Amino acid sequence: MPHAKVLTCVLLAAALGACSAAPSGDAASVATNPAEAPPANPEPAAATPAPAAVPTPGQAKGLRGEHDAGVVNFRGFGPASFGDGEERVRQAWGRPLQPYTLAGTELCYYLEMDPRPAHGADEIVAFMLEGSKFVRYDVYGRVPAAPGGFVVGSLASEVLATFGSRVEEQPHKYLPGGRYLVVTPEYGEAARLVFEVDAEGRVVQWRIGLPPQVFYVEGCA
Repeated sequence: MPHAKVLTCVLLAAALGACSAAPSGDAASVATNPAEAPPANPEPAAATPAPAAVPTPGQAKGLRGEHDAGVVNFRGFGPASFGDGEERVRQAWGRPLQPYTLAGTELCYYLEMDPRPAHGADEIVAFMLEGSKFVRYDVYGRVPAAPGGFVVGSLASEVLATFGSRVEEQPHKYLPGGRYLVVTPEYGEAARLVFEVDAEGRVVQWRIGLPPQVFYVEGCA
């Protein structure tokens, strides 16, 4: 009988161990099913893009160039001074120039770039002579730059801010809402710098020359 009791206890312990050796079928399937298991390294949330920078008022600036005071100044153009003859102007320019004369204005004519540049070119310069004397030059492009670095496309407000009380404003004869900004030189030279400005407040052309020729609205016409 004692041996029978010992055998019974051994068999009972083995049976209990077998029942607790593994989890139930449902629990096992959850633990071993990759589709239902949480990811080991979850994907980070996509970063929200930063909003684009919005220009603040006053950021818009007019075009500016590099002014060469040795070339463009109130005394003339490079080595050609106002009052010099045609040959001196040609030497100062250093490239071919062709005369342009309107009928009835033989005493006043221009020396223009040869070949004549297309409209809208970066560099368009014409030299006025009257009575065989160099009196003015007109610039219609972004090269060269006027005193202050101003070019075609610059803002009139920046011209006014730069030259201050040296600027006189006059209404434009042909551009509705346009105006002329006449700049007096700082050191008492006789010449004047004239910016032509459109209704949007941008420089469309400029010139430097002696009075009265610098104020001729139609050039030599």
